[in-house]
Amino acid sequence: MKNLINCFLSVLVCFAALSSCATFQVPKDYVPDSKVVYLMQNTGFNPIRYDAVAADPYTFAEDTSPIDALQPHFLKEATFDALLKPDYIADGILYREVSAHFQYILTMPLFFELRAILDSADIKPPVPLSLETGAKIQDYTNGAEYEYPPVSGAKISILNSGIDIIRFADGSSYQWQKNGLYFWNDASGKTVQQYDPESNLIVVKTDSGTLTSSPDYRGLKNDSGELEFSTKGDPQYILTPAGTDSPVYTYFTDAAHAIISCSVKTARGIRFDYFTDNQSILAISGLQAISVTSDHKKVQAVFDPTKREATDLISLYLPQGIRLMNLNSLAAQSSVLAPRWPESYKMRQIGSFDVWYSEKDAPLLSKISGDRLTGIESKDKTLTGLDGARRRAIVIPPDLDSYRKLHATRPKEIMNWYPSGFETLDYITLWPISVPRYDSAEGQAYFFNQELYEIVTHEYVHLLVGENAGLLNRAPVWLNEGLAVYVECCTYPDAKAYWDTTLAVAIGQKCLLPWDEIAVRTTGEYPIAQARTHYAQSYGLVSLLVQKYGSAKVAAYVKSFMVKQSDSDKVDLVAKYKENYRAIFGVDWDGAKDLVLPKK
Repeated sequence: MKNLINCFLSVLVCFAALSSCATFQVPKDYVPDSKVVYLMQNTGFNPIRYDAVAADPYTFAEDTSPIDALQPHFLKEATFDALLKPDYIADGILYREVSAHFQYILTMPLFFELRAILDSADIKPPVPLSLETGAKIQDYTNGAEYEYPPVSGAKISILNSGIDIIRFADGSSYQWQKNGLYFWNDASGKTVQQYDPESNLIVVKTDSGTLTSSPDYRGLKNDSGELEFSTKGDPQYILTPAGTDSPVYTYFTDAAHAIISCSVKTARGIRFDYFTDNQSILAISGLQAISVTSDHKKVQAVFDPTKREATDLISLYLPQGIRLMNLNSLAAQSSVLAPRWPESYKMRQIGSFDVWYSEKDAPLLSKISGDRLTGIESKDKTLTGLDGARRRAIVIPPDLDSYRKLHATRPKEIMNWYPSGFETLDYITLWPISVPRYDSAEGQAYFFNQELYEIVTHEYVHLLVGENAGLLNRAPVWLNEGLAVYVECCTYPDAKAYWDTTLAVAIGQKCLLPWDEIAVRTTGEYPIAQARTHYAQSYGLVSLLVQKYGSAKVAAYVKSFMVKQSDSDKVDLVAKYKENYRAIFGVDWDGAKDLVLPKK
């Protein structure tokens, strides 16, 4: 480990005097915390200090456009491919349509009229006819025909197969079979009365319609439509209104026959379910399902048709219009960004990134170099040893209010200090380029010529970590931030000088933060002085790990935090990062960390 320490000391500029707190001298190029505004900036250009302001995350007013509850759009036009897209407004319209239509279906008079008849009907087997024979009329090769004395004009055929058929003058008939089954057909050949003793199937025609019964089934059909009730599996009523264009509705009930959900199959083959308890909807196609709740939370999952429920999570949708994908596997996870925020963003490809911007910022996009952005992507991958499979998005909010909303994760969250940009799951939010960071033209030129690219360099590393460790899984924060600062320092000499000096001061003043704490707490949770320390000591450790073990080993350490989404809540990150450290680097964490950086 001596080589490790020597390597570390060669990186930093002021470590010769760090063994004694009493003799430690703050380097002349150290920027006091009172002057720090954005953690790292060129103070010679006089950065502007913006007040700490509370902000709420983005919330959206529900769409209020008119909908047709009786003949909604989704019954004929909805496609599953469209439902897979991240579109908060479209999801809101869909939810309103489906819920309104099912509220109508739940109160449909036809259903309650037919249900009242079906539930109250005492369906008993029809009384069988006697099989009397009169004078023989004629012989058949398989039996004979006789007059049927009980009914004038009726005839009865007795067949060798054990089937007896009575034919009446009006064209209707009665048939008895040797297994005990008997039934009546009307003149059109349609069965109107039936009893099968083997299956206990009963069919009875009444003034209310044709009633059908078996041990796990009851049905009623008349000119208004057809209602069936089945207790095989989940108890359910199936309603088919009269008319060829009418969809078929299923009402699922609990043991007390109270309705708990409804479903309908659309013209495009999608089954929509509506659940009365939580007012959520479920769209099913094949073995996939998408659910949307009343507060517009949306997920895609595998659908189990036997259990009739969603199982493994495939995608998670966020209200802003973001789809997080591949969450049910250990494959590289990613997201699709399609924001429909109030700013009405447009998208332009700049280098290897999709840049989302508001129209007023369009002229400033010419200041951003596509070649430099593409170079950042390439260099970040090389330095981290991590690969990224897809184009990434950069969102440029039009003002600080929008910036604060995009940064906020809870109501009334206060930005005590303003980062130069941040990463959220799988995209970068850049500082609003139309909002000055410095109070001089030279400072603004510095921002567009260098600082902007330092921001993207740092934040793109976070995207790579997210894709390789899991968007919703957690790698230790010190690893994530340390790797981002390390790449930043390898790319920009001014960044390296800044963080080397900051780390030297943090060690010299014995103000390092507990490692377990900075494994789970983000830099934004700290005051600016401690946030700087968080970045600096994270960078110090990661830079040493890369130097000693190489970027491939550090990349393997990042990937070791990928777990199945269903297991992510079970992970004890503090225990996990130490366990994985030992597995990847072959060194116990508690011994290695003290050799790398002195205890606080």
